[in-house]
Amino acid sequence: MTHPQQPPQGPLYQGPPQPYQGPPAPPQPPYGAQPIQTPGKKPKRFGWLALGVSALAGLVLGSCSGAIAAGGDTTTVGAPAPASTVTVTAPAAPPSSEPATEPTQDATDEPVDEPAAGEAGIKDTYAWEDGVEAKITKVEHRKISDNGAGGRPGEPMVVLTFKVTNKSNQNLDGDLFSADVTYGKDGEPAESVFDLGVGEGISGTVGKGRSKSGEYAYAIPTKQQGDVLVEVSPGFDYSSGVFAGSVK
Repeated sequence: MTHPQQPPQGPLYQGPPQPYQGPPAPPQPPYGAQPIQTPGKKPKRFGWLALGVSALAGLVLGSCSGAIAAGGDTTTVGAPAPASTVTVTAPAAPPSSEPATEPTQDATDEPVDEPAAGEAGIKDTYAWEDGVEAKITKVEHRKISDNGAGGRPGEPMVVLTFKVTNKSNQNLDGDLFSADVTYGKDGEPAESVFDLGVGEGISGTVGKGRSKSGEYAYAIPTKQQGDVLVEVSPGFDYSSGVFAGSVK
């Protein structure tokens, strides 16, 4: 028995063509599996670790700052150190076994002063560079009379006798001789007195190698006569020579 002839076999019909879906997706790992890392790149695992270290360092620094503020001195870096002041104290003098004593003096009199540098004593001779010399040769004490000019009648008067010696190489004009007196710590000027019995002052020419003397009177309180300054000058071209001391 014969079968009907089968049609020839050809390719199976696949239906109409489908649109392009792209390359197939990679297979997904099963649930709970770790993602596949790309070769050559390291996972960033230290972010949280670095944050923890920073927090720990902040806590340590905060504790140190609190301890310093609570316990001790601090030095600011870069700030200039304050200047120090050194006070030197002189050592106290050792106690003396004997009580200190002071010189006694009359309460009504001024102390007697010694001449300072550049000053002559009352009894000394004062010399200028050209050879002219002056000296107080005599001191007298009197009372101002009612006829006296200068001071007050009855008050003490000191009469000084001056001698000028000319050892220079030229004549000296005696009329230019001057003598001014002060007394006391404040240098009170003594008033010149012209009275009976007081001799004349130096006048005329004092030749080379010669001397002349003259008297000059001053009103000086008795209690001030221990501290007297006498300034003399033999002429306009001379500086003042100074005698210092007591005229009592």
